[in-house]
Amino acid sequence: MADRVSVLKDGKMVGVVKTEEATTQQIINMMLGREMVSERRRISYASSEVVLQVEHLSSNTGIRDVSFEVRAGEVLGLAGVVGSGRTELARLLFGVDRATKGRIVLNGKELKRHSIGRTIRCGMALVPEDRRHEGLVLNMSVKENITLVSLKGLTRGLLINHTRENEVVRNLIESLSIRPGDANRLTKHLSGGNQQKVVLAKWLAGNQPKMFIFDEPTQGIDVGAKAEVHRLIDTLARNGAGILLISSEVQELLNLCDRILVMVRGRIVKSFSRDEATATEILAYAMRKEKAAQHA
Repeated sequence: MADRVSVLKDGKMVGVVKTEEATTQQIINMMLGREMVSERRRISYASSEVVLQVEHLSSNTGIRDVSFEVRAGEVLGLAGVVGSGRTELARLLFGVDRATKGRIVLNGKELKRHSIGRTIRCGMALVPEDRRHEGLVLNMSVKENITLVSLKGLTRGLLINHTRENEVVRNLIESLSIRPGDANRLTKHLSGGNQQKVVLAKWLAGNQPKMFIFDEPTQGIDVGAKAEVHRLIDTLARNGAGILLISSEVQELLNLCDRILVMVRGRIVKSFSRDEATATEILAYAMRKEKAAQHA
């Protein structure tokens, strides 16, 4: 739609190009400050250890008889069209909503009295789809958001150990390349990609969870931040964490996942291995099942 494109990076003007002369790759490279390396399908780190087991789970929010498991080091993808129940399943697993039937076993412990606090203590983390309203406190600083979950481990009696807190926050800002690197900056003033990094840093500040749920983790962020999130997911899997990755981008699922489940109207209707999965098959199956459900 535009005649010219101005590219900003880290608050500075990188350059202006005419759209009739520019390529998509050129603009991406300007945004990154380097050449974008094509993503390759990740190596599988899945082991035989089961970190999350879900059996016949149902809820009043539309989840119907869902069963699956996630192994240590495995990235399990969850595909589906809007309204398929993917986010409702994430909320149910994390304890935001209550199940009406079924069981959830996390790290060998059945979550009978399911709550957010108990889920966190048992080793699960959620990176929600709506990071601004459900993953962050926007009027708090980067430091306060990062240590929100792990604050208990940074206190001596009733007092916060600020030296230790500052050290933890500084290390995470550096390792995740959160920009600008000001721990006292209000989170609402960060870009979408850097806000997402703060959400991730929050779960990495204390004892690293063994099970992560990522709900649309790269939605609304730039290509550079997206590549960094992908690398982090790969690193978490390599270190033995189980990952449930919910994404509307089928190619993202194909690049990152060991298996991909297709969800339609609250049910798991198909499971693909990494060797079986293709974008055409996943989308066709999801749409075909969705249309069949509408006509039923």
